[in-house]
Amino acid sequence: RTRVRSIMSFISFCCVFGGITFVVWMGARSVLAGEIKPLIGSLTARLADKSLPDGARAQAAANLLGVRSQDAGAIPAVAKLLGPDHSPGLQRLIVEALGNVPDAAAGQALVAAYPKLAAEPQEAAFAQIIKRPDSSAGLMKAIQAGAIDGRTFSPSATFRLKTHPDKNVAKL
Repeated sequence: RTRVRSIMSFISFCCVFGGITFVVWMGARSVLAGEIKPLIGSLTARLADKSLPDGARAQAAANLLGVRSQDAGAIPAVAKLLGPDHSPGLQRLIVEALGNVPDAAAGQALVAAYPKLAAEPQEAAFAQIIKRPDSSAGLMKAIQAGAIDGRTFSPSATFRLKTHPDKNVAKL
């Protein structure tokens, strides 16, 4: 019975935040700004709640990223989950969520977190980073600056960078 209530609470939570994301996307954010702010706070709290399963925290991250136009701290808050204090599974889910965000700040967050990631999410981050020219260039600059050790890339990753469709990235 307790598990059913927990599941129903989670489903209700997801529906509410999915609706808020839709409202923000539709442009009604100024009308509902007062109602959205506390919900953003709740999402941010769920990100930090280590008692929640990885899937619930990743869903909170995706929802928070969906309302990032209302909260400039959304991308940095989500990016905090990309580190050794969090499970590789959660890191991979967060990498995917950030990879789906078209903002350059999301790509920059992936590049900044890259050296701190475990092996599996690092591969996922690489795949997300090289999808976009701006984050690909950021990755190459981080390698040149010594923030990321380029020698740790697999031969296939190195090849993908050298043959990147953006010639500016390929020549770096």
